Amino acid sequence: GKIIGILIFPLVLSLPWACNQEDKKSDFNLGFEVLNKNSAKPADWIFFGNEGYTFNIDSTEKIKGNYSLSIKRNSDFGKFGACAMVIPSPMEGDTLTLSGFVKSENVEGSAGLWMRVDDSINQVLAFDNMRDRPITGTRAWQKYFIKLPYSSSRAERVIVGGLLHGTGEIWIDDLHLSIDGKSISTVKLKDSIVTPQEVKDSDEVEASGFLNVELTPDKVNE
Repeated sequence: GKIIGILIFPLVLSLPWACNQEDKKSDFNLGFEVLNKNSAKPADWIFFGNEGYTFNIDSTEKIKGNYSLSIKRNSDFGKFGACAMVIPSPMEGDTLTLSGFVKSENVEGSAGLWMRVDDSINQVLAFDNMRDRPITGTRAWQKYFIKLPYSSSRAERVIVGGLLHGTGEIWIDDLHLSIDGKSISTVKLKDSIVTPQEVKDSDEVEASGFLNVELTPDKVNE
């Protein structure tokens, strides 16, 4: 099938929600509660993958708050669909933990949470997409965890999200990210980071460029 590549042009700047860090301890919208004003999509999230996948908020299937996020394949073609949130790296710590609830329906293939740590030149320092423990079939809401080693001296950003590889539908809700047991919302973050400034669709064969790192299957879903 045709792949929609998402091109993100990095720019060094402070994130809008990071500028007033002392005044606003953000949860980075990991619960999908804040929506874009011009669309019914969770604010600050990035959606990518094949054309046959849709991403929608759901006010019925949820664990906490008003919404969860649904990823669904709606066509007979397409390999994967995924969502991502880019978070500037904490200053100190050794272990990152991502937790979140996922519900699945008729998943043929695999699904799960995913997390990646990049350095300043976009090399992948650590990565886990639950490939060795995939969510399949139809499962009720369950909490899942990913833990990755973290290098304070090298890490520049953490990317977290969820993915569906194959058919079916999943719902994701109430994600939390912590470092050494401390919530990311309480940890001092780097003031100047590389972050997505512009997102454009492309007709490239592979999703070609996520913070200048290719979102090919080996970087996301395989």
